[in-house]
Amino acid sequence: MAAAVVLGAALCAAAPAGGGTLAAGTGGAAAPPRPHRIVSLNLCADQLLMALADRDQIAGLTWLSANPMLSADAAAGLTYPRHHGSAEAVLALRPDLVIASRFTAPDEVAAVRRAGVPLLMLPVPATIAQVEAQIAEVAAAIGQPQRGAAINRDIAASLAAAPPAGKPPLRAIVVSPNGFTVGAGSLADDVMQKAGLVNLAAEQGLAGYDRVPLERIARAGADLLIFDADPDGAPALAGELRHHPALIRLAAQASLVDMPSKYWTCGGPGVATAVRLLSAAAREVAAEKATQ
Repeated sequence: MAAAVVLGAALCAAAPAGGGTLAAGTGGAAAPPRPHRIVSLNLCADQLLMALADRDQIAGLTWLSANPMLSADAAAGLTYPRHHGSAEAVLALRPDLVIASRFTAPDEVAAVRRAGVPLLMLPVPATIAQVEAQIAEVAAAIGQPQRGAAINRDIAASLAAAPPAGKPPLRAIVVSPNGFTVGAGSLADDVMQKAGLVNLAAEQGLAGYDRVPLERIARAGADLLIFDADPDGAPALAGELRHHPALIRLAAQASLVDMPSKYWTCGGPGVATAVRLLSAAAREVAAEKATQ
């Protein structure tokens, strides 16, 4: 059986920017005053704010920021003020900027708009290029453009160091609980490509997040199985998947990689680490195959 490759590093989360009360790309307009009471209504924004903002700029993050099952930086999330997302709780923090997403409850977004608080809405990045653009946009919105540029330089360095696809390139597929995987048009797919891997789900015509039978995964002939699992966490459904007969047969020829989905569901600084880790896994598996 190929040796398992365990990836246990944290991939911090994303923060896109977009249309709400704030508008990006205003040409030569003067930069707005730096906000000092930013409140997040989105887990991905929580994690990006922790990476970009000064501590005294953050008036409140969501309670999810401190949940180790969901947040890639839960230890840091414990050190910030947190709220449970109601409009009353958010407005009580007297924010001068609120960051939300299209997944935020419409009533909360409407309440923020009625109160006249500047609002930044976050789309979901589907590529690393979109992540880089969003990092720069949010960094500018909170008055921290240098930090955004530094994070984007780290992402660029990780991409430059990633190995080119082999000949033939290694093939990989993400295996999540309940048989879900990630196909074309997803951030995970772009990370896999940048790490020099072929995403079997995309190759087989799957798009976004979709369910795939485990038997189909077994027949696909993957070199790497990327499990949605935390090697340092509590037992989970992803661990049970390892005992499925179809995957036991496949594990005889494929390497196993643990990559918790919380590390790349959100875009942001973590994509640099994601590319580095998957690149290392690809190199290890390629070297092993070369000796066989």
